[in-house]
Amino acid sequence: MCSVRTTSLRNALPAGATIGVVTPFARQAALIRRKLRGVESVRVGTAHTFQGGECDAIIFSLVAADGIGSGALAFLDEQANLWNVAITRARAHLFIVGSSDFWVRRGGLGRRLHDEIAVARGDVAWQHGDELRDLLHQRLKQDGCQVDLAVRRSGYVMDALVTTGTGAETAVVLDTGAASAAEFARHLRLQQRRAALLTAPDTQREGYRLPAWQLFANRPTPQVEA
Repeated sequence: MCSVRTTSLRNALPAGATIGVVTPFARQAALIRRKLRGVESVRVGTAHTFQGGECDAIIFSLVAADGIGSGALAFLDEQANLWNVAITRARAHLFIVGSSDFWVRRGGLGRRLHDEIAVARGDVAWQHGDELRDLLHQRLKQDGCQVDLAVRRSGYVMDALVTTGTGAETAVVLDTGAASAAEFARHLRLQQRRAALLTAPDTQREGYRLPAWQLFANRPTPQVEA
């Protein structure tokens, strides 16, 4: 299942996008690696091998299902860091492969992931407050253009989508800055990568990063950065 999902995702993502497959167990990682031999830009390993590395999309295989041994299940329960590494290695997409029924019954981190995914499948919520929402809409609005805020397209979430009368689209990532100076470099890389992944030439869509401070600048329209 995991290898099939990975191949399908590879075909759907833009050229050059990277995929990581994370699994708790080395033997399963070796099996998946053999099945995906020859598939470009795919990295397979345990959480330990992914520490310090990131991919545009991460597929996290939970493995556990009815019939799993008590020792293996105890290992999963004790490895909170494993879950954290797997989840935080994703720049843009996180996919979970596992038995939903099992984890709903079992509880723990698997149940929490299940519940978060259920929420994420609903409507996209605006994340940046009313003032930035209103400013962004005002500054992007142009004659003949439609501006939609907090939009999901092909699995990607964008802060704004500007559509012209010809159907050309501009997807905007509103960058409100890093939480701290120590996180600035990684934050900037992630925001720039998010914008790059929003570009879809086959659908006339270009992705841009827009620093939020530009909304307050005294100019007719904000400048966006690739």
